[in-house]
This record gives sequence, C-alpha cells and structure tokens, in this order.
Amino acid sequence: MAVDLTDLLARAWKLISEAMSGAPPEVQAAALPLVWERIAPADASQPVGPLTGQGPALQRIAIGELINRMGSRAFWETVVAVAYCLEAEGTSPFTPRTIRSGFEKARQKLPKNLSDAIAEAVRRGYLAEAAQPINGRRAYYLTDMGRRFVEDRLSASGDKK
Repeated sequence: MAVDLTDLLARAWKLISEAMSGAPPEVQAAALPLVWERIAPADASQPVGPLTGQGPALQRIAIGELINRMGSRAFWETVVAVAYCLEAEGTSPFTPRTIRSGFEKARQKLPKNLSDAIAEAVRRGYLAEAAQPINGRRAYYLTDMGRRFVEDRLSASGDKK
C-alpha cells in the first residue's frame, strides 16, 4: 500500500495544530513553524502557506463565498474570513485599509468601527499584529488559530477542502 506523503503531512499538521490550540498565540507562532520544519522533508511537494512558508497552503476562495459558507454573524468573524482570503492570495501582512477593501469586494456591510472588529479578532488570537508596520500603519496577519477557525467553520458547514 502506497503512502501519500502530502496526505500524511496534512494529517500530521492538523493533529499538531489541534494539540497547540490551547497555547497562547505567541507560543503557537513560534512553535508551529519549527514543528513543520521537523516533520516536512526538504523536498516535499506539499504547498506552503503564504505568510511563513510553513504549513499547508490556504484554500483559495472568493471572499463573499467564504463569508456565506462560514455563516459569519459578527464583524470580527468577517474580518477573519477576509484575512484568510487575503493570505490565500499572498497578501500578508495587511492593513485595516486592505481589510476594508475586502469587505467592499465581498459587498459586505462595513462595521461602524472596523478597528474594534480587528481588535476583537486579535484578542481572540485569530489575527496578530505584524512586527513591521506598512507605510507607518499597523499591519496584521492571520494566525494558525485563525486559519483553523475558518477551516473548522467550513467543515462544519459541510464543505470540504
């Protein structure tokens, strides 16, 4: 029986990510790339994520479609969905202005205070502030916990990758 390396790595990554879900976001951000480096062979054909170059690639999906499939109800959830799509497109880190554009592209109602919605996503550990600002403005990236949040919501809605 042949073993599919890509499938095996994806399953291992999912188990490790789930095991780390209780750790603080800063611990996850430091530990998960190191774990991936140890389990993935140097010549693995597995695509890598756009932010860190670590972990499986994000599923590419239109922002509006993702929001509908997730059933996002709160503005912070929509922020996380937009961030997921931005990262899948290779846009990371991103600014609040980029997130605002994502809302408009998806034809979603903007929150009265987008900064509050972003802050809530950061507080919950789904986004983190990037070390370097972009054009003097705060920048953010999707955490592994944010990635899992979106993918778990997709799975719960019956959609598979």
